Parts: sequence; structure tokens; C-alpha cells
Amino acid sequence: MPHTDNNRMVINETSNQYRIVLAESLNKMNTKLNPFLMKIDKIEKNIKINNSNQLKILKALNKINKNIETLSVNIQTLNVKQQDIEDRLLTVESKIP
Repeated sequence: MPHTDNNRMVINETSNQYRIVLAESLNKMNTKLNPFLMKIDKIEKNIKINNSNQLKILKALNKINKNIETLSVNIQTLNVKQQDIEDRLLTVESKIP
């Protein structure tokens, strides 16, 4: 029986040493990965900001397009009114002896 207990102690000690080495390795990996994770977080935030800005720009462009359409209609209306005025003037001028 003492032999088995001795084997258990060796196995436990070896397991503990492996756990310590594994924990140290994981800590080193985490230390190396953290800057990359922070950069990824920063990039994700920038992407969200860019997407938000793109949405704002699209909304602004839509408003500009609507304003241009309104201006175009107003210009067409003014052209029609101008033509009407010119026609009336011609009519009046033609009646002047």
C-alpha cells in the first residue's frame, strides 16, 4: 500500500506542476493577447461610429435630394409663370398702336 500512496503523491505533485505551468502559460498568452483585444474593441467602436456617421450622411443626402426636387419643381413653376407673363406682354404690346 505505501507504494500506491507514493505513486499518488507523485502523480498529484506532477499534476500540480503541470497546472502551474499551464496557468503561467495562459497568463503569458493573455498578456500578449490583451493589446490585440483592445485594438479589436477600438476598431469595432470605430466601425460603429462610421456606420452611424454614414447613416447620418445618407439622411442628409436624402434631405438635400428632396430639397433639389422641390427647387426643380419651383423653377419649373417659375418658368411657366415667366412664359405666361411674356405671352401677356406680347399680347399687350401687339394691341399698342
